[in-house]
Amino acid sequence: MVRNADVLWLAGGDTPTQFAYLESYGLIPCIREQKGVIIGMSAGSINMTKTAVCTLTCEHDELKIYEALGLVEFSVEPHFDKYNITKELLMISRKYPLHGICDDGAIICTNDSTSYIGDVFLIDRGHVTRV
Repeated sequence: MVRNADVLWLAGGDTPTQFAYLESYGLIPCIREQKGVIIGMSAGSINMTKTAVCTLTCEHDELKIYEALGLVEFSVEPHFDKYNITKELLMISRKYPLHGICDDGAIICTNDSTSYIGDVFLIDRGHVTRV
């Protein structure tokens, strides 16, 4: 059923718990092979990435980093607050570059292009740049 869906929605919530459920139901291979549109919101957007980075800044209980779905090559920080850039994010970005997506922002990836809507920032090697 998942393989044949035109659209998959990965909602918000607890990021590691969501990924654990996807694993336990055997959905990860199906999602990776899915040919339709996949939309991730908050935790769902983190789990769409190659490397999930669950930060304290994004209100996780502890810093967790794990291999996620790998639908995109970059990691994301949803609910990014461009006026409150934490030391945690700057430190993490030295090893894991992040795309900080403000609540009015989005990243749209197709097979051959990436576009940005609203406020999206690259946090890389301790520096923050609007993309």
